[in-house]
Amino acid sequence: MTLCEMAWVLAGADAADKAHIYSAIEGLPGSRQILVENADLVWKALRVWEKSSGDFSDALIGQVVFARGCGTVMTFDKAAARLDRFELLS
Repeated sequence: MTLCEMAWVLAGADAADKAHIYSAIEGLPGSRQILVENADLVWKALRVWEKSSGDFSDALIGQVVFARGCGTVMTFDKAAARLDRFELLS
């Protein structure tokens, strides 16, 4: 979840836009200096996030749990609920 923290810090403290955050995260899974667990899921999450209005963390959480057999993610977050296979709790 370090990548989620990185995205939040870039968005908050640095006021980075989505394209900048995407670019910063995209290069990490292919790096020889950094080991990214489940790099394939990170890339899938980036593709999902690129087309959504939610947070990168929501997209990554979704990809991780779907890969482990979860069918639906329940959320209170309206933006996250717009992601495929996420459902809004009210």
